[in-house]
Amino acid sequence: FFYQHKLKIFVCGFCIILGILTGIFTAIKMNANDATELFESFNITNSISDIEKFNENFFGRMFSYTIVTLLLFAFSQSSILNIFSYCLITYRAFLISINCVMLIIVYSFGGILKSIIIIFPCQLIMLCLLCLYFCFAYSKTCERKKYKNLRTKDYFYPIIITIVALSVVNLVETLLLFVF
Repeated sequence: FFYQHKLKIFVCGFCIILGILTGIFTAIKMNANDATELFESFNITNSISDIEKFNENFFGRMFSYTIVTLLLFAFSQSSILNIFSYCLITYRAFLISINCVMLIIVYSFGGILKSIIIIFPCQLIMLCLLCLYFCFAYSKTCERKKYKNLRTKDYFYPIIITIVALSVVNLVETLLLFVF
């Protein structure tokens, strides 16, 4: 799989790095006051003190990556739409990095611990899972065009598996944020 899709994986990796660097430089260029206001509007990590905030964070992120997974599925159906998949991956990487840097700016040492130890690795794993799903969905689309015999379950099961894997990583991240 990796050998067959090395170009797509390389381009996805480049998009991730581009998005991360853009987010870092954008957040650093902001003033501290602007970063605080913008950070509160993004709201990636609240100090989770009760179950309601826990559910709000978990299900909000679950809804977000479910929509992203469905968009990646839609964009993988055509070679022309692949550019939108790369833009979506770059945008997700941008949001991850800008949120982590704003966390560091606003909360200093506590933000460093939360963002580097908990948020960045979990979000990066989720982004890599989305990239792998995109490569897999695109390969299924190429097989469908070539052999014309793929069934609906060939598309349905990978979406469900991807969403379950993303939910597990999201649950681990939310639990770690709840504990710390």
